[in-house]
Amino acid sequence: MRRMIGAYVAGVVAVAGVAAPAAAEDEPPPQVRIVNAPPFIPIDAKPVLIGATLDQTPAGDPPVLYEWDLDGDGFDDGTNNAIIWNPAEHDLGTFTITVRATVNGITSTASTEILVIAAFKVGLGNPVAVAGRKSSIGATVSNYPLNSVLTFSWELDGDGDFDDIADPHDDLVEPIWATPGEYPIQVKVIHDQLADPVPVTASTIVKVIPPVTLTAASISGTLKAGSLLTATGATPTPSDAELTRSWLRDGTPIAGATGTTYKLTTADAGRRISVRVDAARDGWGDALPVSKTVNVAAACTVRPTFTGTARVGRTLTGSKGTWRQVGHTFSYRWLRDGKPITGATRTTYTTTRADRGHLITFQVTAKRSGFPTVTAKSAARRIS
Repeated sequence: MRRMIGAYVAGVVAVAGVAAPAAAEDEPPPQVRIVNAPPFIPIDAKPVLIGATLDQTPAGDPPVLYEWDLDGDGFDDGTNNAIIWNPAEHDLGTFTITVRATVNGITSTASTEILVIAAFKVGLGNPVAVAGRKSSIGATVSNYPLNSVLTFSWELDGDGDFDDIADPHDDLVEPIWATPGEYPIQVKVIHDQLADPVPVTASTIVKVIPPVTLTAASISGTLKAGSLLTATGATPTPSDAELTRSWLRDGTPIAGATGTTYKLTTADAGRRISVRVDAARDGWGDALPVSKTVNVAAACTVRPTFTGTARVGRTLTGSKGTWRQVGHTFSYRWLRDGKPITGATRTTYTTTRADRGHLITFQVTAKRSGFPTVTAKSAARRIS
């Protein structure tokens, strides 16, 4: 059965994109191949020009007879080195195209398959947005040829102008609706290989729902290991919204810590502890989470000590002990009867006559900006 045949005016080189190399006398005979055949094509796309060429140029440049079979009933569908193949003349499915080329009495054959897919289409689904917040609505486009250029026109404000995006290649829009309600939107899409350049259109109704809101969160309690913290605030509107809490240590959720209270452990010492509150209600947009962070004091788990003979003129050496902390700096002070000794701010101290009969203590202080300052002392020793 005859199909529409197009003379391939530009010649084989234009279809193939490159010139075939000349064949040497001792090389095998040239073989035909098909070029520019798409692996798939929508049924509403433009007709495509499919070409045939040889993998090498025969010596002497003899004439080549090309014969095409487009429908499986014999090589009677064209005798040029190219044919026009129109997807609109086919049903959906896979179709085989075969060409044979005869040169110097030698014939070679090549075949390819083209899948005809459904017509170009676009969809918008059933988006839901939250009032006052940026939404994200995307167009789902399918059934268009490879390497197509898609152009989008969006109608978001009801004026019918389809002029509500700046970039015609945006398949995603991010509108904000201030108040709850139902808002119609539309999108038109076209690609540059449509046979009939009429945009396909999709429309939908965006349901804009109110958001749950939360007041600020707060934390009460003593900021040291062993103390109980209580999360307060975070009152939702509407009041029957379901609250979800999580406690975090330096931004990482603490396993099992999801209640209104949390007991600090030594693992929290010197770290930032926060509570995050989320809220949700059916038919409402989830609340933007609120959180509160507090800085927990470092903990001295083994008190400072000092060594050396407790006699006048001897040198004492302090050890800061063991601390649970992150990023703290330490300072040192020697005390006589609980009062600072002038200039005694190193880890070593040589006793003087003024210390005879008095109690000497080694004191360590841990500091970090924004955190409570913590001081720990060694046991006191009397100097003789």
